[in-house]
Amino acid sequence: MKKKFDKVKWMIVLMIGLVVLSVSITVLVVTHMLPKQTAQFPQNRTTQDANAQILVENVYITECGDNWITFLYRGESYRFRGQTASSYRGIADIYFLNNKIEKIALKKDSVKGTLLSYDENYIEVEGYGLVERTTSIEVYRIVDGQVKSSDFSELSIGEENLGYVTAEGKICAIIKNEDDIQVKNKEDTIRVLLKNGEHLVYRNLYITGSKSWTINGAKQAADVPVDMIYVINQIADKTPVVNMMNQAADQPLEATMVRTAQAVCDGGLLYITDESGVKISNGYEGIFLIREWEDGVVLINQIGIEDYVRYVLPSEMERTFPFEAQKAQAVCARTFAYAQMQNKTYAAYGANVDDSTSFQVYNRFGTDSMTDLAVEETKGQLMVYDGQPIICYYFSTSNGFTEDMEVWGEENPPYIAEQSLLLSDEAFGRLNFRANYIDFLQAAPESYDSDSPYYRWNAILNLDEYTDDSLGKIKSITLTKRSDSGYVRSMDVCYEKMTQTLTDENEIRKLLGKLLREVTLSDGTTRTDMTMLPSASFVIIEQNGPNYTLYGGGFGHGIGMSQYAAGKMAELGMDYREILVFFYRNALLAQSQ
Repeated sequence: MKKKFDKVKWMIVLMIGLVVLSVSITVLVVTHMLPKQTAQFPQNRTTQDANAQILVENVYITECGDNWITFLYRGESYRFRGQTASSYRGIADIYFLNNKIEKIALKKDSVKGTLLSYDENYIEVEGYGLVERTTSIEVYRIVDGQVKSSDFSELSIGEENLGYVTAEGKICAIIKNEDDIQVKNKEDTIRVLLKNGEHLVYRNLYITGSKSWTINGAKQAADVPVDMIYVINQIADKTPVVNMMNQAADQPLEATMVRTAQAVCDGGLLYITDESGVKISNGYEGIFLIREWEDGVVLINQIGIEDYVRYVLPSEMERTFPFEAQKAQAVCARTFAYAQMQNKTYAAYGANVDDSTSFQVYNRFGTDSMTDLAVEETKGQLMVYDGQPIICYYFSTSNGFTEDMEVWGEENPPYIAEQSLLLSDEAFGRLNFRANYIDFLQAAPESYDSDSPYYRWNAILNLDEYTDDSLGKIKSITLTKRSDSGYVRSMDVCYEKMTQTLTDENEIRKLLGKLLREVTLSDGTTRTDMTMLPSASFVIIEQNGPNYTLYGGGFGHGIGMSQYAAGKMAELGMDYREILVFFYRNALLAQSQ
């Protein structure tokens, strides 16, 4: 009897095990079939109702037929039983019930155009204006016939021939077809926001051309200034625009036009002037886009990438530097530009970058025949890692060592690392120790950067120079952490009301710049006009009340290529390829497509 009971017991256990295994397999299958991100499935997640309907919005159907639907959503491909009325590839909403397709809503309405600007609520498309975007918007790329999930980080302001899928009067998906022959053959351009000093907006703006020029196609006389605020105000006011190409849509697109003027001076240059016509800027090639903004306008220069680099090079590297160093700088400037094309900082303004040190200094000194030649001889060349342009950081002068991204609190990409630029074998130990670092600074060992006047410097600070509106006066500053290559990574600032810790090299240099009285360089030059400390590689060597004396080395953030070191390397016979590979380890020199 006992044996029979045991046999029954084991059969029950076995049946329970099979049921558990079956449920587990079902869960695994369902988990695989449903996207890993659950933001689009609130109903059954919050109610715990297995029978709740699930809506997956803006998927890309890649295949349908034989009662199967295959679609792409947020990087994952899924296959379910179902069918559409006809063979269809494109955007759709899919409704699920009990893990089965209940309904498919195809989204066939779309427009094409250039991406002019975007923010969290609107997308501006050339010819259509600002169109509202859905919160569930998706971005897809088509490469070699294959559809891939993407996002806004792979879109550039000024990018042409993007497809915008619309539903209920809003943009719900963007399709970037990289197989489009028009896209492949398009010359790359960049849109540079020309700052008004420290500001972005011009309350008054006058421009002119060096020869006959046009504004929105209307001819203008050479060297005669035009009031662009007046021009913008004469353009028809913001009005809803019905998209006539989309009349068959379930709801017509309604958009708000951003009043914009386009200035062109074919074969000549465009200038910013004062009201009387006196030129107050260098000449600009390309196109001026003047866009209305709150209390004024913003000014954008659209220009080809190669011409952009021509105007960056003399602004970022002294013209006296050796030719191979200029070529290395040209590749860096071009690579940096390509890497920043998808930067979102000025997406709402309709620009990719600005013309300041926040990106690259642009057109501060015009162009030069030698630097133009350096750009021409490296045309299209980029530094890439894993097939993508690297963020090609560069700076003026090191302290003898380069830094890594930790000075900004960021992870290091494979092509950025601390490395020595010393030409001697003299050892100083780890420079994060104060005594070792002081010995290193005072010895000023020969390095690729020794010729720079910023290789070593002294700075005088006075704490009374600055008062924070919220925290009061600064009572003391204390350096609390230093990197192995000597750069300050943490600094305590004791205010009247609290102590603040700064860990970003840019923040450290900016704050101490507010306290600067003077900086004396290694060539004896004294500067009293600096608004930032030359670098974060420094030590406090004397304190007398509110007066601090610093001793430091280098100019700039210390990440990537040192320009003075590149110049010395070129003098010693290295070509631009060797210079670039030295500074950007694991990156390759490649030709842009």
